[in-house]
Amino acid sequence: MRIREKLSILFIVTLIIIATILSIMIWDKLTKETSLTTEEIYNDIETMYGGEIISFLTINDQYRVQLQRNNKLYQLNVDAESGKILQMTQDKSDVKEDINYLAETKIRKIIKEQYDGKIKKISLNTNKEEPVYQIEIANGKEHINLLIDAINGEVLSEIQADAEQDSSLLSKEQVITIAKKKLNGTVDEISFYDTSDGGYYLVEIEGNDKDAVFQIHAISGKVISTTWD
Repeated sequence: MRIREKLSILFIVTLIIIATILSIMIWDKLTKETSLTTEEIYNDIETMYGGEIISFLTINDQYRVQLQRNNKLYQLNVDAESGKILQMTQDKSDVKEDINYLAETKIRKIIKEQYDGKIKKISLNTNKEEPVYQIEIANGKEHINLLIDAINGEVLSEIQADAEQDSSLLSKEQVITIAKKKLNGTVDEISFYDTSDGGYYLVEIEGNDKDAVFQIHAISGKVISTTWD
């Protein structure tokens, strides 16, 4: 009788051990199946919302994601293991609907395809409705200054200069290009005036119906003032 009782107890203990092992194996399998990789979460967000991810940061056990969609920016907090969206808010600094600037990476690609040399400086000048990228390329002793349309990537002007010259100043040709975007016509006169903040150009243009004098900053290319005649 005692032997039967011992066998029964042993059988029950064995069943409990087997059940425990199976439970652990099943739980481990379920956990691995529900855990997503960073790449899967990244792709799922873009597919789900149909936008473009601007930044993707890891903070503790969450991903902090900035998403651009329909000219608006969104901030998302995402669980790093399951990919579940914990919070989504709209960023107040929305992208302007009427202007979509080309990314600097795109501009660099355009330059690399068309020019040799190293890019020493690249900056976006959002000069009202005519935004441009100002680029300086060094190729040996030669420097090339470019103005590239920030919206369509068109090269507006290309000026070659000796490396010893002050290449931070816009050339007269570049300044004329800026002025003619405001008033297309014949340039009567262009003068440079040196100041403590880099100087400026005065460009006089004679149009078909009106004339104008544009004061343009010699470094940034910003139109400081316009006098119509």
